[in-house]
Amino acid sequence: MFDIAKLTVLSTILLSVSCYGSKDRKSSFTPETLDFQNWTRLSRELKNEKERKPVIPVCTPLKNCTMDSDCYGGKCMGIAVGTCNCAACLQFAPCKFDNDCGGLKGSCTNQKFCDCDKGFKCAGLKGVFDALLTVCNRKECIPHTSSCFGLPCNTGICSCTS
Repeated sequence: MFDIAKLTVLSTILLSVSCYGSKDRKSSFTPETLDFQNWTRLSRELKNEKERKPVIPVCTPLKNCTMDSDCYGGKCMGIAVGTCNCAACLQFAPCKFDNDCGGLKGSCTNQKFCDCDKGFKCAGLKGVFDALLTVCNRKECIPHTSSCFGLPCNTGICSCTS
């Protein structure tokens, strides 16, 4: 009986302290910390992710490509695919920037025309003829890098089996 009386007194004291304390401070269960709608939305999204099957890319016929891996199981077909495309630089074409000269760095002159020979010399080659023997349609091209001194890669098209 004595233990029940102690327990009752202690619970009354704790209840009064917690009620007194909650009047002075904000409750910890605010809308910012307890967002039931957000929790259920996240729960649904996680469930949907578990049920979703992984997307396996398939080969798309006639899609532009620079290497076989762009075709997802198919073959990238074309002439000199994945090599440097020097034909993108047009000699004496008007330009404002190197991009207007096929991207070949250093090829747009102060006179605002493309000088592809100058561009290849800036790249460390002897000129256009050296580039034709060593770079153009010969050197491996990695898309969106400086592997071809700013020139684009030769592209092909995907040929898919079945």
